[in-house]
Amino acid sequence: MRKIVLILFCLICFICCEISFSQFEQNKLDSALALALKCMKLTKEDLSLRNDYVEVDIFRESLINYLMKHPLKTISAAELWLDLNQNCSSATNLYFAARDFETGLAMKEEDLRIYLEYFRPDYSPILEFPKEKKIFKPEIKGVFAGLYTKMVNNDSSIKARVAKDEVLYKKSKENYLKTYYTKIGSIKQKVLPIILEDVNDEFKSAEQLDLEQKSEEELAKQLIDLTSSVYHEIFSYNAGATMHSAEALLSRAKRPNLLELPKKSKPNDIIWSQKTSIGEFILGGKGSSHYTGSPALIIDLGGDDIYELSYDSTVSTQVIIDLGGNDTYKALTDFCLASGFFGTGILIDEEGDDIYSGKNFCLGSGLFGVGILLDKKGNDKYFGDTFTQGAGAWGIGILADLDGADNYNGALHAQGFGGVAGFGSLIDKADNDNYFAGGKYKDILRYKEHYLSLSQGFSYGIRPYMSGGVGLLLDYAGNDGYVTDIFGQGASYWWGWGCLYDKEGNDFYQAFQYAQGSATHMTLGTLIDGAGDDIYSSKGVSQGCGHDWACGILLDNSGNDNYYANDLSQGAGNANGIGIFIDQAGDDGYYVKSKTNTQGYGNPRREYGSIGIFIDMLGKDKYDGNGCDSCWWSIDSKWGVGLDLEMK
Repeated sequence: MRKIVLILFCLICFICCEISFSQFEQNKLDSALALALKCMKLTKEDLSLRNDYVEVDIFRESLINYLMKHPLKTISAAELWLDLNQNCSSATNLYFAARDFETGLAMKEEDLRIYLEYFRPDYSPILEFPKEKKIFKPEIKGVFAGLYTKMVNNDSSIKARVAKDEVLYKKSKENYLKTYYTKIGSIKQKVLPIILEDVNDEFKSAEQLDLEQKSEEELAKQLIDLTSSVYHEIFSYNAGATMHSAEALLSRAKRPNLLELPKKSKPNDIIWSQKTSIGEFILGGKGSSHYTGSPALIIDLGGDDIYELSYDSTVSTQVIIDLGGNDTYKALTDFCLASGFFGTGILIDEEGDDIYSGKNFCLGSGLFGVGILLDKKGNDKYFGDTFTQGAGAWGIGILADLDGADNYNGALHAQGFGGVAGFGSLIDKADNDNYFAGGKYKDILRYKEHYLSLSQGFSYGIRPYMSGGVGLLLDYAGNDGYVTDIFGQGASYWWGWGCLYDKEGNDFYQAFQYAQGSATHMTLGTLIDGAGDDIYSSKGVSQGCGHDWACGILLDNSGNDNYYANDLSQGAGNANGIGIFIDQAGDDGYYVKSKTNTQGYGNPRREYGSIGIFIDMLGKDKYDGNGCDSCWWSIDSKWGVGLDLEMK
């Protein structure tokens, strides 16, 4: 992830990625930007940020360094992620799309050799498995045994690598297990207070809150050394291999002639189970089943099932495959349901209208691990608290829903969240969806009546010690609703990149502050809407706003749109930031409360200043603010400009 081949990444962005609007329209966009810059006696090269304003920490992603120097390339990078997932329909593909995206589609020869070794079909498992003779036909039994082998390898590899020595681990497993559990316990003790919020904070005194803040800063300093060698790379090979084997088993489980099933379903239709060294393996039939505990593997062949599962630190790899039915998934603890915490969590649901109810670190969560939730069909509901629905830190977390009208509800760090050294993405392929993040943890220090969100394509670093990662929310189709409060919707904080990309549909975006293509403190935020008649509403520091050596971009490609904001929005740069707002086509309406710092505002600051660009490229537009249809304007700011053009 950190060793990115930047030159190759650039070539891919420009050559291999199918851009959603034509090259002609791209040229028009470039021309409009060039004209706006010319009005301020600037060039495209001035739209750049340094990547060394502070000392580069060991968690800084090379991708972030590159995009800081070339912030307009965040648009190309978002298009690349769109393209990589266009035809993804398996957990394995999603996982490697994420890895490909992070590594610039470059792989060393040695890495490739290891991948091929792991993905070779495994019909020589480490022991005969499963023991059941009657249920499993030879063809599926070999694949079943292969998955078991991969899961055992995944488990032992994680423990050995965290304990630092794979060879000695095999010779002295008991001693190394003590080292492993001690280390992850120490990391957990330090990282959770930093990530999780407390609903009782609003009742604490300023002195209490200050003490807790200082305590978290000390924990962050201790985490640097403790986690510097624990990246998601240590899980990579075995996590991908486990997914590949799991989906091979899934494809065979669909074949009716490979399993000898009872003729009638039972009330709790569990056909077979076997305890193993890495956890319990369970096969459920086509009737309704109820699963509890912390199994390592569940394969359910159908029925309206209930999953009430818990976290067990001894089960580092968990695979759940459900072939059909309207299912209810309920996490009784944190780190449950498609959660990778020093491990791998995979949940694949083939069809049905399902309900997913999680707590913290769930539903596509990778914290020092890999967590992937793939729902292929149905109108689903997702509920989680913190670090959920496509969230990654020191790991990879992905939630992908391929079909259906879905509802997503999270409190914090949700719906495409990238924390330190992390990659998190929520991908929704079809239909009308609703996204809500916030409503639980109040923003005590800024707005007591509002709530933190930090979600919906958001990245967050731990200032000033650890850089953020990459958080992406990608929605392909449908009339969607997005609601956050403080921080969200293609935004980021401290050396990361957050992006929300909605490809098409008549969408509604609502936020309060730091949202909708907003970046604060040396970071990058991007919101792209491909098509549709959209409504954007936010108070401030939003809609293409960059604050403090940061760049925020809002790009709407087409549709009759309406934009509402109070202040420091719609193409606003502040404290050496860059804010870019571009609407390419449509009859639009622009409404702002303050005319002093909106619609093309860039103030002088430090040794140079800030840049604010507002561009409407086509259409009959209405303004309640600084602008007017078919004209250009400049407010009282040194490097700010607004253009309403007719570029047909």
